[in-house]
Amino acid sequence: MRLVIILTLSVFLFSGLMSQASIFAYDKKDLKKLERTKKYCLGCDLSGADLKGADLRSANLKNANLEGADLRDANLESANLEKANLKGVNLDDANLNKANLQEADMQNAYLRKTKLTRAYMMGANLQNADLFNARMRGTVLKGANLKGANLEKARLTGAKLGFANLATAYLHRADLYLADLQGANLMGADLSGANLMYADFGGANLQNADFHNAVLEQSYMQEDDSLNTYHQDTPMRITYFNHYSVKVYLFGANFEGATWINGDKCKKGSIGKCLRK
Repeated sequence: MRLVIILTLSVFLFSGLMSQASIFAYDKKDLKKLERTKKYCLGCDLSGADLKGADLRSANLKNANLEGADLRDANLESANLEKANLKGVNLDDANLNKANLQEADMQNAYLRKTKLTRAYMMGANLQNADLFNARMRGTVLKGANLKGANLEKARLTGAKLGFANLATAYLHRADLYLADLQGANLMGADLSGANLMYADFGGANLQNADFHNAVLEQSYMQEDDSLNTYHQDTPMRITYFNHYSVKVYLFGANFEGATWINGDKCKKGSIGKCLRK
């Protein structure tokens, strides 16, 4: 009986490993085609391929399957990866500046220190992706799914994140200077220590978000409630820190349950501003 169980278990584990390997079995012809042309491989199966350091500048990989591929240090500047399958792909330290990643599936992808300046990522799925210290200046992420993504220290200056899903995302010490987050979902997001100078949160959902020690000036300054003003006619809340004017656009943003910069919890009815006890 014990022998039967051991044999059954061995067969199960072996079949599991084989099926997992088959998931990332790239098409050798497609790989050779990419290596030969370095430009065109539309819809190619490159899943699990080793493409470390590959020069794929301006390559057209639309609809390609790159799931589980190794693209560390690869140069994909201006490449077309629209609707590509990039689940679990490793793009650490890769260059994706000005790349087209519209509606690409990048769930659980590794993009640590990846260059994504002015990349077009509208509607991309980046759920649970690791974007630690990614360079994303001016990146278009409108309507993108970044739920649970790690964006610690990500450089998102001027990024377009309107109506993006950033629920439970980790944005600790992220640079969101001039970022557009209008209508974005930031429920439960961690924005502690983030640079929010001139960021636009108009209509965003910030319920239970953490703004503790968020940077609204070059250095953290204690808020002076006596100087706070709120302008209903313009979607702007001007908060003064030690006489420095800091503009953060909050009109219509929902702060209920959020942790404010000084550690206070925002009360129910905190729309457009944090109502504290």
